[in-house]
Amino acid sequence: MRYILLALSICILPLDAHAAEKKPAPIIDKIELKQCVDLRNGISHQVELYNAEVKASNLLLEKIQATRLEMDFQKNEIDSGDESKIGEYNIKVEQSNAMIKQHNEYKDRMAEIAIERNRLADAFNLKCAGKRFLETDMYDLKRKKK
Repeated sequence: MRYILLALSICILPLDAHAAEKKPAPIIDKIELKQCVDLRNGISHQVELYNAEVKASNLLLEKIQATRLEMDFQKNEIDSGDESKIGEYNIKVEQSNAMIKQHNEYKDRMAEIAIERNRLADAFNLKCAGKRFLETDMYDLKRKKK
């Protein structure tokens, strides 16, 4: 009988200790809530910007791939002796280089957007994560926005 009671007391103690440590998250005021909402909206905006850049970048990659296929075909014609295709091939090379440069610009913008999104997310996590707010404060905030 002693073993059963000892085992039960061991199981109960950590639960009680853990329950005592866990306090409810603090409630933020209206000003802090507005800052948190603004941060969340900023993160959402950065995600939208990033997704738009990805979509445009992917379309450009498709064009680059199509141009490269054309270049491969023209190069095969040139290699087989049709030198009349050299001018067209050189134009395709210039087009491809311009598109690659543009694609690199997309990648740079995506990196900048990701950095800003991460900065906002870090700020949100530090200031807002795990915090509680009053529903009336959120209602007032949404009502003022309209």
